[in-house]
Amino acid sequence: MGLCLRFSLLLSPTMAHVQLSDRNPVLNYIRAVTVVLETQNERQVDLRVLAQLLQLFQDLPEGQVLFPRAVDYPSLEGLQQQITLAVDSMGTRTLAWQSLGRLLPVVVTLYDLYAMRIDAIATQNSTESVLGVHHPPADVALFVPRSELLEARTRVELLRPLDDIIDHQYAALKRGALDGRALAHVTNFAYQIVSHHGPEQSHVVIFFLFPFNLTRSASISGQSASAYVSGLSRKASPKYLAFVYLSTQLAAVPDEISPAQVLGLAEKMAEPLSGAGEQGDFLRRLFPAKVFDGAKYNGLPSLTKEALRSPYEVWPSLQGCCLSCGSKEARYTCSLCGKIKYCRADCQRSTIMPLIGLKSPQLTTRGVLRIRERASVARARTWEPAGMRRRLLLPSVTAMYTPPPSDDPDWIPPPNWYKMPATCFVCRKLEENRWGEPEDPLKMITCAKCGHHAHPKCWDVEEAAEQARQYDWCCARCYVCRACGTDKDVGSLIDLNAGAPSADFARAVPSHVEMQAL
Repeated sequence: MGLCLRFSLLLSPTMAHVQLSDRNPVLNYIRAVTVVLETQNERQVDLRVLAQLLQLFQDLPEGQVLFPRAVDYPSLEGLQQQITLAVDSMGTRTLAWQSLGRLLPVVVTLYDLYAMRIDAIATQNSTESVLGVHHPPADVALFVPRSELLEARTRVELLRPLDDIIDHQYAALKRGALDGRALAHVTNFAYQIVSHHGPEQSHVVIFFLFPFNLTRSASISGQSASAYVSGLSRKASPKYLAFVYLSTQLAAVPDEISPAQVLGLAEKMAEPLSGAGEQGDFLRRLFPAKVFDGAKYNGLPSLTKEALRSPYEVWPSLQGCCLSCGSKEARYTCSLCGKIKYCRADCQRSTIMPLIGLKSPQLTTRGVLRIRERASVARARTWEPAGMRRRLLLPSVTAMYTPPPSDDPDWIPPPNWYKMPATCFVCRKLEENRWGEPEDPLKMITCAKCGHHAHPKCWDVEEAAEQARQYDWCCARCYVCRACGTDKDVGSLIDLNAGAPSADFARAVPSHVEMQAL
């Protein structure tokens, strides 16, 4: 009976065209009516006004939809009350993927009514509404009163029930409670909400896109684009961006799109919701004692901006991506914040240093960069009776390392805890050296400073290979003067940490140390 009633209302001839649209098929509104009526009956809430409005959308040929007139809509306050009540009551705070797949598209359909109402008002004020006649959309700026426009602060209020959904689902994401199917629905939902405000995305084919670009959103607010964008920033903004990252990742083909491309695309889509101001705030939290240069920050590429916000949780591929150059060989962690990754010190100096008011700094004991696995290497040390420091045989301290189950500094890893290295750093081979001679991968030597491993012959230390494997050994590339940073007078280097259990190789030429002291 209810279904027959709905179709009878849909075919009612008592309304005029406002505009035609092929964006949302009429099935979306029929589905929304079903959910709204079910929610009304189950939760005992009054949603009759919203249900009647949704029933006025009429199916037309070629996938087009007839929209209601302005007089068919309630006031903005009334529409907000009905939509907020419906969204809060329909059970969107669930982790069941079936329910999310059914309810979240309805939420988007309901939210779309705000913009449709403004179009209807513009059409009504621009021409006399005639039943059965198509009236195209009119200029919002000319024919909609200021009181009916949706300024940024008003839009933020309207988005509150959607923000609550994102907050709940983001908390579930953080604790690992969202399975793959539920996550796909949530990321799609966040993507669609963001696309109401973001730049036009006609060149992107990821999930469903709405033709609401930034200019369009600003036009129904009565504000400039810059004022509108800045007014949309709020507490939920970074969470929307996190799900946009995930929506892009789900659509990307592995190894065919780099983290830099993904981050740039995600930032472009979510810019009005989470812009440079919030990224700058994150950077200030990383370096609270430093002076942050906002002007220089605004000139950074999108990859750098995004990595400064530290989105490693939602885009795992960025873990090995250098903040500066985008290289996927970023094995080093910033020694200043402990979070950002780089492939070499030059990349750190070219990005972070200018932003936080630093020039090229003097190397500390740990160096400008530290290897992520340095602490774990220290756990693997033991002491011989003679007092000489000796390391266990570590074929590799790169990505093959497995985190220990204990934070005890005296913990010693069991046999075979470290996996086989991937390849020799010099020849890029495993079971033979650069001359084609067979090699035992387990006899590779590892530089205790940079962490690279190689065949002894490839590194020209074949005669001292056993000593290099047993004691802290530094490769020629890392064997430089602490004071001047070069390998000049390398034969005169002295160990500044003599007698101390340290593998930081703070060595220097004596004359250079004296000059530095002056």
